[in-house]
Amino acid sequence: MKYVGNTSAAAGCRSALPGATGRRESAASRPEGRSYDDKIAFRRRSSPRGFTLLELLAAMAILSVLVVMLFSIFSQASRAWLQSENRVETFQNARATLDFMSRELSQTMTTSNLSFLGRDYFISFVAPINTGTNTDLEGVFYIWNASTLTLTRAITNVAACYASTANWPTSITVSNTLAENVVSLTLSYMDSSGNPQTYWNSISPPTGAPNVPPGQPIMANCTPAGVQIKLGIIDSRAAKRLAAVGGVNTAAGRAITNQSTQVFSTFVAIPNGH
Repeated sequence: MKYVGNTSAAAGCRSALPGATGRRESAASRPEGRSYDDKIAFRRRSSPRGFTLLELLAAMAILSVLVVMLFSIFSQASRAWLQSENRVETFQNARATLDFMSRELSQTMTTSNLSFLGRDYFISFVAPINTGTNTDLEGVFYIWNASTLTLTRAITNVAACYASTANWPTSITVSNTLAENVVSLTLSYMDSSGNPQTYWNSISPPTGAPNVPPGQPIMANCTPAGVQIKLGIIDSRAAKRLAAVGGVNTAAGRAITNQSTQVFSTFVAIPNGH
């Protein structure tokens, strides 16, 4: 005689057991029951997904664009900083040079024995600028050297000026470099009528002055009413590049000069001028 139990209750107990799914799991559905290829496929599906080659290339391209943008911004900022520094350097040099020349030119004195000679690239005059124990008058000579790009200031004692008026200033006692990296110097002289002159010669009679054309009657024994000074200066970095390419007379040198030159000008009124 068979005993018939409550089969539904037994099934409920089995389904209540931990891990029971209500159906019997086959060996093939378990990892340990699969083949080698199935195990590899299962591990690939269960492992975290990596980056594809296309994604890596896209990321590298974006990173490269960002690096180029950052480098461009840094390069522009660095270039702007250097340009500002160069402008400050040239401005300071030009201001100091023009102030010094203006201070001495404004004290110019001219008589039949004290000459005022000037060309577009040099000027010589007598002024009471001596701070020593002797007479306060000294001869002053400014000249621009195109080969060395320097503006030189030389002085001589007033006795030499009296002794060789026509040939002054051939005897120089002290010579100093007033400014460096000067690529141009242009001097013009204003007469009493307000007309600019390319030279000035106060010697009367106007003979024997070196490098100065004969003077006009309006120039005799007098100084000009004023002197216009135009100074072209480059910064020290441009001067080094200019020296490396062979100077200002080469094609590369002219390009550097045109790009880097800053021109400063001032007008010096002479109180005792004609």
